[in-house]
Amino acid sequence: MKDALVVMNARHIQECLDSISQLDIDILWMRGFTEREIADQAFPTVLGYDYDWLWLASDDIIIRQPALDAVRQVRDQGHPVVTGYSQGSHTDWTVNLTSEPLRDGKLEDAYTFRQYHECVAWPEPTIPTWFTGMSLTGMSRDLWLKHPFECFGTPGYASDFWTSARLQKADVPIVAAREGFAYHWRHNRVFGDERDAKPCGLKQEVVLA
Repeated sequence: MKDALVVMNARHIQECLDSISQLDIDILWMRGFTEREIADQAFPTVLGYDYDWLWLASDDIIIRQPALDAVRQVRDQGHPVVTGYSQGSHTDWTVNLTSEPLRDGKLEDAYTFRQYHECVAWPEPTIPTWFTGMSLTGMSRDLWLKHPFECFGTPGYASDFWTSARLQKADVPIVAAREGFAYHWRHNRVFGDERDAKPCGLKQEVVLA
């Protein structure tokens, strides 16, 4: 299956960019866009490329080849949506997977997040989740066309929640690869902190590398 990694590259975090660049996969860099601009401009451009499956990742995670291999292996078992996962910050080992369906109401109350220790010790190679946090989140191009990248507000936020909520409403199951961990390079985890969503002077472009 012809696949590509799509990176939301609004910042320059050298440790993360170095790891991503070493991966054995075609990479589409969405450089310099806010989440709103990704939804309106960059992601529609990405969908025009000739790939069967697209993995989406933020530019603030360190991804190693074994994690990419793990999500690919789970994908090849026939799951419609497959994801990796990351911890909240250097000191917060809550991960971006949930143990229950997303709840209605305030966004910050929608989740029941899992902890890293329960995921790394999970007895099966796949972990059920109702939330996927753009840490090697993959779907077929056809499913991305049906459930495209979208977000709330401007410059944009909660694209991961909105994607997950729409998949849940459509009864599309999500599984995480137990071995698909990618390290989140972040000092603090503050809900609603949009500072990282703003581009840092990068030219706005979609580049295949």
